[in-house]
Amino acid sequence: MAGYHPDAFNLATHQGAEVVTIGTVSAGFFRTLGIPPALGRGFSAADDRLGAGPTAVLSYGFWQRHFDSKRDVIGKALTMSGQSYTVIGVLPKDFWFFRREDVYVPIGIYDRIWIHQRRTGFGMLVVGRLKLGVTRGEAEADMTDVARRLAQEYPKADAGRGINVTSALSFLVKDVRTTLYLLMGAVCFVLLIACVNVANLLLSRSAGRQKEMGIRAALGAGWRRVVRQLLTESVLLALFGGAFGILLAYASAKLLLAYVPGELPRAQNAGLDPRVLLFVVVASAVTGIIFGLAPALRSANPDLNDTLKEGGRGASRRGHRLQNGLVVAEMGLAVVLLAGAGLTLQSILRLNLVKTGFNPQDTVRFEVSLPYRHYSVGANDRAFYKNVLDRLRVLPGVQAAGMAGGMPMGWELEASFYVEGRPKPHPQSMPAARLYRTSRGYLQAMGISLLRGRSFTDQDTLGSQPVVMIDDALARKFFPHQNPVGQHLILFFDNPSGVPHEIVGVVHHVKQFGPAGRKNWKIHDALYTPAAQIADPGYKAYGPLDGDVIVRTASAPETIIPSVRRAVRSVDPEVAVYDFETIDDVIRTSLAAIRFTTLLIAIFAVLALALAAIGIYGVTSYSVSQRTREIGLRVSLGAQKRDVLNMVVGQGLKLAAIGVAAGIVGALGVTRFLSSLLYGIKPTDSLTFATVAVILMAVAPLACCVPALRAARVDPSVALRHE
Repeated sequence: MAGYHPDAFNLATHQGAEVVTIGTVSAGFFRTLGIPPALGRGFSAADDRLGAGPTAVLSYGFWQRHFDSKRDVIGKALTMSGQSYTVIGVLPKDFWFFRREDVYVPIGIYDRIWIHQRRTGFGMLVVGRLKLGVTRGEAEADMTDVARRLAQEYPKADAGRGINVTSALSFLVKDVRTTLYLLMGAVCFVLLIACVNVANLLLSRSAGRQKEMGIRAALGAGWRRVVRQLLTESVLLALFGGAFGILLAYASAKLLLAYVPGELPRAQNAGLDPRVLLFVVVASAVTGIIFGLAPALRSANPDLNDTLKEGGRGASRRGHRLQNGLVVAEMGLAVVLLAGAGLTLQSILRLNLVKTGFNPQDTVRFEVSLPYRHYSVGANDRAFYKNVLDRLRVLPGVQAAGMAGGMPMGWELEASFYVEGRPKPHPQSMPAARLYRTSRGYLQAMGISLLRGRSFTDQDTLGSQPVVMIDDALARKFFPHQNPVGQHLILFFDNPSGVPHEIVGVVHHVKQFGPAGRKNWKIHDALYTPAAQIADPGYKAYGPLDGDVIVRTASAPETIIPSVRRAVRSVDPEVAVYDFETIDDVIRTSLAAIRFTTLLIAIFAVLALALAAIGIYGVTSYSVSQRTREIGLRVSLGAQKRDVLNMVVGQGLKLAAIGVAAGIVGALGVTRFLSSLLYGIKPTDSLTFATVAVILMAVAPLACCVPALRAARVDPSVALRHE
């Protein structure tokens, strides 16, 4: 077993301080994950203890960027946040765990309360490797027993605590697994539609070659030889199509990957590699065999008496039924994809109209990383943020500035609480809320409305009455029909003595997780406390408050970034300033995954629609060619061009109607799997299904136009010449 905790250090460079993402881990971390370093070694037990000399293991990318991939990096010194670390190893190129860390350091060397003292915690993730033959259920039972014994031994710290065991793969991909399965399903649908089209074309071609196959059979060709020839043709056709698809994929992959959201695990490693190419070749060959088999078998045993007649027809009624059935199938598959695309598109449109509870316009945020050696003292941390905000507020074009230790759509804390004067709940049933530690000016900078009372001021300091603001959702829940201002809450975060916090204000509820929210997350209410009231023991326990600074401007926020950067570095040039982005961009990022999924599903849906139209065109065109004599006879007996057009288009519309009806039934079941991606719309939305049906029924006559016009121009004398 091994522990992991994410962190960030400052690295001094010629351009100023740079933020380095850190993984603080216990000694057996890499060994537990089965990752041997590419260079040097991993951490030993001697490295992972108080008093040990600081050591570091570099990621492959960091080694390339900062040490030019030199193999003599082992033993060199790396200074981060004022502390010198000795490099002992470099990790393999493709390794990543929770995020893309630059450097790993041993966690045991830090004398921090949250690491070494019970009843404190700041997000430790533990990984373990199961013994051979042990199931996850057995491991969870063992860990539950460990938790029970810890609760008996340390009742104050561990009573009511449990341990949850899940697979590392499930943990790392839990938010995208459903999305990837849905996209894979969409790919399979498009592949099926394409295969149905190919099968239809091969059936049409085989029907047209009945006379050729009859001659071959008459000259002594056996059915195996005929099947082998036709399968060879279909496989070659599929392989050539696969080769063209590979070229198209190479041309479009970079463009498509540019839209991949950053939270998609291993997105940076996605691309066309030998495994992908092998899959394409195998898939092409297999589909060529499977969907070329039926036409091959159909042509292998021709009726020589029929096929060798001068007037013999090249197709049977059974063949027509099979082709019509294939068109119905691809229309149904197209309905499913179009319905999914329509639902996700409407979901995106509705998300764009969601009110987040704050005003993102003309607002920029950035993060600061404070060196631990200097800012683990509370007075220094508080003075830094006060000086920075004072300088930002006087910059030309700045309307408001504030800071927050966590903010919506970023990282945040949770705090348990109860109302003073009411019975104290059991620890396991105590209510909790999102906790944001903010400064004066935060509400104005974020555009969050103050509904009652007041916001924080410069008088809310460490020595004054502890205060808190709550959002209106929490106010309605715990203070119905009364004014919560003046009431007191007992918070259980950075407040071990249980000092009451006076409610001084009520603010508008904010969408803490962005417009889309988190459907399975229970805690959405919010508490706000002054960052200036964080007690000194909190800094010693958790280190400096690396917060977000928010600036509201009178013009385009991007134009003020250089002056903001200079203002921060004028306070302390060793502080790293990074991740500048507008709040509008933050919101767009929160919707990136669903936007990307919608884009891909829409592309697949358009392909499906095009393939379905091609399928209708192919079958209708083939039908017209087979019925040329019949059409000529109808015209010679007095049928008008309009009658011929109606007959041909009617056939296509009939197939489309049957396919749409079947597809809607299928889509009602399949689109339920989209529910986790939808917002404000049901997976069985009737308007979406009706729109899809109208689109497909409109495409069908368009696909039939060319064959219908060709049929209407049939010359009866030519058509009947060979009768």
